[in-house]
Amino acid sequence: MAKKNTKNTETPSVVDANEIEAIVNIDLAAVEQMEKKISDKKADLKDKLYSIKMTEKLWKRFTGFMENDVPWTNKEALGVIEIANVVKKIEKTGIEKGYVYMASLPLQASHYFLSKTKGNGLDEAERYIALYKVFNDALERTHQDTKSLKTLETELAGLQQGISTE
Repeated sequence: MAKKNTKNTETPSVVDANEIEAIVNIDLAAVEQMEKKISDKKADLKDKLYSIKMTEKLWKRFTGFMENDVPWTNKEALGVIEIANVVKKIEKTGIEKGYVYMASLPLQASHYFLSKTKGNGLDEAERYIALYKVFNDALERTHQDTKSLKTLETELAGLQQGISTE
């Protein structure tokens, strides 16, 4: 039994540009303003340093971990080397009023390597958690910044499609 051809062979109608404009109302000024906000936010985040609450004892524990005990595989070695470079810069300025400062990427990498750690015993667990916590707290602020940037990008996408964000 042959199938009946159900394809629509009619020529699609031509839509006037004015009809499209009536359907989609894009506020170009708002789009441009949002694009500038996003650009400014990216520029701010690019050079932003995040504070990490630090004592001399915790700093020595962190640097000792990164120099001697950090577990890595394959290309993760590049991350270890980059963190070592950041550590050298921080050691020049030292701990400032109970804080050290890192950009987002080395902070995230430090947190990642700390999260791969294994240990033994209560004493070691308590020392580990004290160090992990300060990096985790700082990492949370990077997530907040990333989330605010993503929100702006979502608003831009809406504006570009004629969807008001107000």
